Amino acid sequence: MINKLKQYISFGIKNSGSLFVLKLIGIFFNYLVLMLIIHYYSFEVNGEYANFIALSRAIKIFIVFGLDYLIVKEINQLDQTKRNNLIFHLSILSVNICIFVILFLVFSFLFEIDYYLLFGSIFLALWRFLSHFFRGKNNMIMYGFFEFVLLQLTVLIALLVNHFVLETNDLIQSIIFVNIIALLLIIIFFIKKIVQEILSINLFNLIKEIYNSIILVYKRAIHFVLTNSISIISTTILYTIIKSEYSLEALGIYDTILRFSQIVTLPLIATNGRVMTIAAKFYNQKNLKELKTYVVKITRMLMLVSSLVFAGVIVFYYLYSELYNNLLSDYWALFILLIIAQLINNWAGPVGVILQVTGNEKTFNKITLISAFYLITSTIILTKYFSITILGLNTLIYLLILNLQSLKVLKNRLNINPHSITKKNELPRTET
Repeated sequence: MINKLKQYISFGIKNSGSLFVLKLIGIFFNYLVLMLIIHYYSFEVNGEYANFIALSRAIKIFIVFGLDYLIVKEINQLDQTKRNNLIFHLSILSVNICIFVILFLVFSFLFEIDYYLLFGSIFLALWRFLSHFFRGKNNMIMYGFFEFVLLQLTVLIALLVNHFVLETNDLIQSIIFVNIIALLLIIIFFIKKIVQEILSINLFNLIKEIYNSIILVYKRAIHFVLTNSISIISTTILYTIIKSEYSLEALGIYDTILRFSQIVTLPLIATNGRVMTIAAKFYNQKNLKELKTYVVKITRMLMLVSSLVFAGVIVFYYLYSELYNNLLSDYWALFILLIIAQLINNWAGPVGVILQVTGNEKTFNKITLISAFYLITSTIILTKYFSITILGLNTLIYLLILNLQSLKVLKNRLNINPHSITKKNELPRTET
């Protein structure tokens, strides 16, 4: 049993890719920020922070509008065409930001809107764009830094400065201020590169090209928007409903417990990137037998490791709630339901990733959309009649619907059952 565990852990580490350490650093900062907010402030402040981040991430999608994925796809053409893809896509992003600012200011006159969202959305859009630029250039360290670490690092610095230096409760303001400083430092660091890029272009031709192709760019990008926005937008709506029907404190408690439960998904998060690469390779080579073996092995590894993490998180939650924060001990039912839901998500394996790289992304998008629709509509109804604990059960049902339908498609389209019992064999070889 010990040797089997070592084998699966070794297999998991190999398939987590070069971003594993940066992902862990970002996750560590994320949970450190959570613990510090709870310790130094309150669940209400955490609710305010969680709501701010959720709304900013949702709005960010429409600012970036698929340019992150387009620039990854097209950056390799940099040396093959006359067009400078960085400047071109950055110019499109600048147009998007200008449109967003104008619309935001117009709506702010009609509705009461938090101006912090204006800055938060723009910063998240910039970090997302830069991360995928470096991803397209195959600079995975810079990609990992902008994608997983930078935001959490700025929030951590803002939290420490806000509490120990400014001694105020306006955490969001401090986060905006630290991100402004981060942006200025990045500009200073890349100023030489930026000047060279600007001097290398013909401004008139660039404006002409943007005018002629911006609609085409939007048409191409909208597919990426629809593919990657459903989960984020549904989460944002869920948080908005919780805040509206219960309170900011209730949202803070729910977000805290949800993030505790999501520790179970770390093995899945760590392997997804590598699984996407290897699965796409097997599929493109029409090596479905090897793909099936690989999916079965990675799913078994995830089931084993996530089950161990599941047990560890339960023990941790019990000790933390009893020794440090007694309020959380009143929400054991919510915690158990949410952590079981996350365990189910892990046991299903990387089914969503497999479907997306095997030509079944449209079907997966439909499954995701239907599942999200269920989550939102049921949450609107249930929160009017039940306590917040019902959301744990609802999340469990939502993930069951999502994963069971995805597994069914995987079986019908590719004849792959990640939970099939096969003869013992060696783990499939993968590139390191």
